[in-house]
Amino acid sequence: MADPELVSLLRSSPWRWNDFRRRNHSAWQADLTEADLSLAALSDINLTRANLSGANLTDTDLSGANLTDTNLSDANLSGANLSEANLSGAYLSGANLGDANLSDASLIGSNLSDANLSNANLFAARVMGADLTRVNLSGAKIVGASFGGAYIRHGILRNKLSALMLVRGHRKEFSVDRLAAVPDLADIAIISPSGTSMEMIDRITWALDQLVQAIEEDEGRGSGSAAGGAA
Repeated sequence: MADPELVSLLRSSPWRWNDFRRRNHSAWQADLTEADLSLAALSDINLTRANLSGANLTDTDLSGANLTDTNLSDANLSGANLSEANLSGAYLSGANLGDANLSDASLIGSNLSDANLSNANLFAARVMGADLTRVNLSGAKIVGASFGGAYIRHGILRNKLSALMLVRGHRKEFSVDRLAAVPDLADIAIISPSGTSMEMIDRITWALDQLVQAIEEDEGRGSGSAAGGAA
């Protein structure tokens, strides 16, 4: 369990906490397990390598925070502000990040397996090399996010995603209700061309081409119906 004195210090001021860390090496791996830091103002705080597993960080302001290699497994970060935060190498397995703001955040090499990112804002986030196994990205905003090297097997990518993916250097932007329209897409890794075989790149490209074609056909039918009704 978290040390109440450390929790109190955290809540008092990010500046005081950062200064305490600089002077006390033991705080570098602080045990903040299941700490209640909901609604706390922790912008620009340094929690590198701290143990925040199971912590309550609901609606907490962690904008610009340094959470490199931090253990946030099973933590509740719903509604948290993590814009421009550094979560590189963080362990977020099973964490709840629903409705969280992760715009411009770095999640490079993080473990997000079984995490809930439903309705999260990942605009311009860097998610390269992350483990997204069984992640829930339902309704997440991922336009402009970089997923090179990320692994998204058996993830939930439904409910109108806006996605911008780069495959073989060409861009495809689309909005869909059901990615199940292309069965293969749910079970493939979205990875950078430099890290995979040409066969896999061809498979990803083909799946995206089929998806975009299906969307364009649906939009065409919708436009046709609207024109007919107007006439």
